[in-house]
Amino acid sequence: MTKTKLIGISGCTNGGKTTLCKKLLDEFANSVYLSQDEFYLERNGQNYEFIKEVDSYNFDVITAIDMKKFHKKLTKLLHVGKYDYVFIDGILLYDDEKLVNMLDRKYFLDLDKEEAAKRRKNRQYIMRETENYFEVCAWNEFLKYKQKCIQNIKNATYLNGNLSQEEIFNFVLNDLP
Repeated sequence: MTKTKLIGISGCTNGGKTTLCKKLLDEFANSVYLSQDEFYLERNGQNYEFIKEVDSYNFDVITAIDMKKFHKKLTKLLHVGKYDYVFIDGILLYDDEKLVNMLDRKYFLDLDKEEAAKRRKNRQYIMRETENYFEVCAWNEFLKYKQKCIQNIKNATYLNGNLSQEEIFNFVLNDLP
């Protein structure tokens, strides 16, 4: 039995992480997809830091995500033992050391601020996004996360999210173990 390969795809908000994962999922029939977005803590105000400046909670920090529940789900998928690949995406994947140590490949999709803001305006979010949320929370938290990743995450491949989806997909496809 071959070992399931864990592939992490992290990076900028609206950087193309989910799109890439879904294309890879289509390419490999014996694979599964797990999104960090599915594990946000209950939106009850107790689990999030409220940012007065934007009249919103900050959803762009690892403490907003139930990583314990995430790991339980990942363990179940691995226990099944039938997948060649588990493609995992999330804006904060590499903030979890346990997960980082498990990954066979780590990809980081980067975007410039203007493109990230443009793509974000075209998305619908569960909670309304206040006027300055992107600027104050999403973008600032991304910059902190990116710097931390550059300093601490070994063997990550940084990809320009402004490239076409096809270029990014082909690069990753040819790079997979």
